[in-house]
Amino acid sequence: GGSSVPLGTVAVVPCAAPNTGGCVTATLVVPSSALGVGTDDVVAEYAGTGDFAASASDPTTIAVNPAVPTVTITGPGSLAYGGTGTISVSVSVAAGAIRPADGTVMTVVATPTTGPAITLGTVTLVGGTGQLPFGTSSILLPGGHTISAEYAGDLQITPAVGSTTLAVTAAVTNIDLDAISGTTVVYGRTLEVTLSVDNRSNGLAPEGDIVVTWAGFEVGRTTLTDGDDSGTGERTVTVMADFGP
Repeated sequence: GGSSVPLGTVAVVPCAAPNTGGCVTATLVVPSSALGVGTDDVVAEYAGTGDFAASASDPTTIAVNPAVPTVTITGPGSLAYGGTGTISVSVSVAAGAIRPADGTVMTVVATPTTGPAITLGTVTLVGGTGQLPFGTSSILLPGGHTISAEYAGDLQITPAVGSTTLAVTAAVTNIDLDAISGTTVVYGRTLEVTLSVDNRSNGLAPEGDIVVTWAGFEVGRTTLTDGDDSGTGERTVTVMADFGP
C-alpha cells in the first residue's frame, strides 16, 4: 500500500537458448532493509522503447519480517567477593545490515541461584555494543548468578535476551597473631591478644567476628568494625581473652 518506491533498475539480456519467443530476462537483488518491515507488493515495469510499448508485471506480495538479533553478554566468569569486573553487551543481527540505534539503553540484571534479581546498572549501545563496570561488594554475595540483559526491540528488530553466568567466591583472608600480653596466665585472669585480618583477594576490608580459643574453648570474641581499619583490606583488633570460669 501507499506510494510506489523504486527499488532499482536493471539491464535486460536474452533468455537462455533456445530463445524463440523474443524473451529477455533480468535479475535485481534488493536487500530487505530497502523494503522496510511489513507486507507490500513488488511490481516490475518495462519502460519500453520506440519499438516496444511499456508494460508492467502483475504484483507479487512480499512480507518482510523484523530481524531476529542475538544478544551476547561476556563477563569475568568468576570474581572474589569485593572484586570488580566489566560486563560487555552486544546486539547483532546475522544479516549485518542493521543494528540497534546508537543510544539504546539496556538494563543488566544479576539473578542469584536463590533470591530476587539485582540490577547492576545499564549499558548504552554504540555500534551495537556497550560495557558496564561493576563491583560485587554489598551487591552480589558469594554463590552462582545469572547475568542477563534484554533488548526491547524496535520496528526493524525483534526483542531478545542474552545471559551468561558469574560465580562469586568468598574472598581469601589471612589472620596473624601480632602480639599477646603473656604466655602464662593465672586462672580467672585475662590476656590481651592483638590480631590482624587482611583480605588477600582485593581491597575490601574483612567483616564479621574474630574468635580466640584455648584448648577448644572460646576465651574471647570481637566484631570487626570500620574503626579497626589498619590498611587497605586489613583490620587490626585487640581481644581480651578471659581464662576464668
